[in-house]
Amino acid sequence: MERYAPLMNEAIAYAKEQSAGKSQEQILELAMDRLFVVFGKEILKVIPGRVSTEVDARLSFDVEASIAKSLSLIEQYAKLGIDKERVLIKLASTWEGIQAAK
Repeated sequence: MERYAPLMNEAIAYAKEQSAGKSQEQILELAMDRLFVVFGKEILKVIPGRVSTEVDARLSFDVEASIAKSLSLIEQYAKLGIDKERVLIKLASTWEGIQAAK
């Protein structure tokens, strides 16, 4: 949709800025993560409380990768001025996801 184009453009620009030495797959992952974060930021403008952002389900069986992705998302929100208390990170309900949540 046209009204979301600025958010998509922001996510793409961010990924391009961070792209040095990264593969196309990694750049796409950066863009998608940033898109989730900028959408979350927009949602927080109209709701009290928290916004939820889900860790990629492909990381469901990797504790360290789930933790790294969670911290990366929180860091991106923080850089946009969003306090971590307003963000709920959703992890898979696997044994590894539960360990990552600890």
